[in-house]
Amino acid sequence: MGAERAVVLELLHLQADPSARILTKESDTVVLHCAMEAERCVGVYLVGRTRAGRVLNAPAQAEETAALLSQALGQSSPLPAPPAREGLKSPTTLTWKVGEVPIVARWRNSDLMELRVGSVKP
Repeated sequence: MGAERAVVLELLHLQADPSARILTKESDTVVLHCAMEAERCVGVYLVGRTRAGRVLNAPAQAEETAALLSQALGQSSPLPAPPAREGLKSPTTLTWKVGEVPIVARWRNSDLMELRVGSVKP
């Protein structure tokens, strides 16, 4: 978050694209989209790469998702725990801040479906 384009490209091991507003890194399990404005990263969106592998806190994705979240925040950051049930219904979103950076986690029951860091819309 807040890094210049050249730094984002180096950290994500991406080829230079001088005009892209969204920089994308795909792994076998997770896709990271980095929103760029005025040559700085203003937001990161994390989602599972395939429809069958959308759950970011599943064993196959959790380690990589946590590493990408930590990299986006510039500090170690574990994945959030599923939100507590409120009566018969589970909340579908959880929002918090790390420093001044807002984070939104979208849930389906206890499955983490997406993470939005900073100013980014899916």
